[in-house]
Formats: sequence, C-alpha cells, structure tokens
Amino acid sequence: MSRTSVATDNFNRASLDSNWAQLNVSNAGDVQIDSSIQIKGQYATQPVDHQAAARWVGAGSFTDDQYSQLKLINPLDFTGSTMRAGVIVRASSDTNNNRDYYEAYIASDSGSTPTTYLAKWVNGTRTGLYSAAQTWAANDTISLEAEGTTLRVCRNGTPLGGSWTTTDSSITTGLPGVTIAGGTNCMGDDWEGGNMGASATSSPAIRAFPRSVFNL
Repeated sequence: MSRTSVATDNFNRASLDSNWAQLNVSNAGDVQIDSSIQIKGQYATQPVDHQAAARWVGAGSFTDDQYSQLKLINPLDFTGSTMRAGVIVRASSDTNNNRDYYEAYIASDSGSTPTTYLAKWVNGTRTGLYSAAQTWAANDTISLEAEGTTLRVCRNGTPLGGSWTTTDSSITTGLPGVTIAGGTNCMGDDWEGGNMGASATSSPAIRAFPRSVFNL
C-alpha cells in the first residue's frame, strides 16, 4: 500500500493546460480553474453523474497500480444536489461514449451529510460499486487507490476500510485524474497522482506552475 508520487498540480494559473485531457462527460462541461488557485466544474448544475472529468497526460510514468488524490476546499458547503468533487484512476478515452475509469467522490444530497461514492465507468456506462454517508472537513484529501483488482477509498491517505475497499477487474490500465461539478460552490485543489507498491518506479514529481514564474 505504499505510494510513489509521480505528478502534482496546484492549479495556480488561469486554466488547465496540455498536461490534462478533458474527458467530455456528456453535457457536464470541462474541469476549469477558478481564481487561479483551485478547480471547479464548468457548470453550476448537472444531471446526476454528469460531473466534469479530466485525466493527467503530462510528464511522468504511471503503472497500472496507481492512486489519485485531491484536497477538498469546501465540502461542508455542499448544499445542493449537484455539488461533487473527487478523483479518478485508470482513466482512458477522451470521448463521452467510450470513457473508462474508476471514480471516488463526495456528493451533496440536498443539504444532508454528503454521500461518498465509489463507481466505475466502462464504455461510457456508469455502475456504482459502493456509497454511504461520510463526514468530510475542509482541506481533507480524498484519494482512490487501484492495486491489481483492489480498490481503496482513502481520507487523508488512510483507507476508510470496510466496503470502501473492494475488488473489481473491469478496468486494468489508464491514467489518474479528477472529477468535479458544481461551479464555485464546489472546489478542489492540490492534486497528486502516483504509483502504488514498494517496487513502483516513477519520474520525479512534476509540478505545474504559472508561466509568469519563468518570464524573468
């Protein structure tokens, strides 16, 4: 269950760059950067399961055993049924009808304690694997680990345990990324993706910085 970081992004710039590939999830729009500091979904409201998603395609070498992690900015403010934020692993295909990935995210339920979801998309069709109410605090990190056929949802790097650790063999390869919806009512920041396992190999962590840093 050890991790090796491969890529990180603090989103401190105007928009996502070529390090990311938008997954064009139905009419969900794109993952966007808000105020040059954090990410949001393009639209404030979305149908169920139509949150925006993007996968990392920048520098770094990922194995099939991988993780994706995102800091939750304001999970306590999720007051509508369309606020969602989380991560994806083993994501492939940038087209709506063919996307494949595993996802873990929190979603508001009309003002109640946010429900956390673990699900998969296979050939553009979503199937839920587990869901239950979980309490999250501001600046908690949500992460999803895929190691062989084992999937683990984690809070602040620690597996939630129980049914949040499960097995599924539908998706074997792809890249880590993020999923989000809800406009400025729902934010994420400080993403990290990497490899699982003591023998994992990777390039040094890649950080995305504003272009202005280099305009000396």
